[in-house]
Amino acid sequence: IHEALAARDALAAEPRLAELLGVEEIRPDTDASALEERLVAALAAGDRRRTELLAAQDRDARALRALGEGGLLPEPAEIEQVLGVLEAAGITAYSGWRYLATLPEQQRALVVARLPHLVAGVLLNNPEDAPRAREELERARLLPCAAVAVGVTTAISDEAAAPGVDYVVPPNPAMVDEAAAGAVRAELEHETRERNAGLRSVGEALESDRELLERLLAWRDRHPAGEREALAE
Repeated sequence: IHEALAARDALAAEPRLAELLGVEEIRPDTDASALEERLVAALAAGDRRRTELLAAQDRDARALRALGEGGLLPEPAEIEQVLGVLEAAGITAYSGWRYLATLPEQQRALVVARLPHLVAGVLLNNPEDAPRAREELERARLLPCAAVAVGVTTAISDEAAAPGVDYVVPPNPAMVDEAAAGAVRAELEHETRERNAGLRSVGEALESDRELLERLLAWRDRHPAGEREALAE
């Protein structure tokens, strides 16, 4: 009985268990089931949070690798996939973002406002490649999660605006401006460091909660309900 009391008192002294129940003091004899439920829920939430943080780290790591020591923010993966298919077919093409970066700064905003679909899409260097580009992309069956418009570089000089466009949300300047990309790089590096600290914190909390759950279950298994009720008296 002394062992049971010592184990019970050790659990009762754990501030994390009181925190989970939202009380100042817990009674393992009667709170065991509720504590198990809260710990299991906390572990599930912690695992979800860690998964979210890892996904964000992976996304930012890709962006940092693309930025390297200099350069622009990378275009979306869908654009890279389309460009990869065209390159493999020997068709010269550029992402709209990279082509926009070659234009004078004062011209960029006008092009974005007039032709947002091409800025966010892919531009063929030679208009005569359009039929073969269509054939290659249809064969590749990429099935991107965003619409990717394919046009030609000469369309950028056209003064006509795309019909149906009332307003374009301003894009991230780091897509076309290296100074802005440098600021994004610094921000990503800061966020990555902060997120690493968050991952360590989440990992430590998960480890602690798992250990508490194991102790709680072991204590409950060793001391059946009748014995726990006797201890509570």
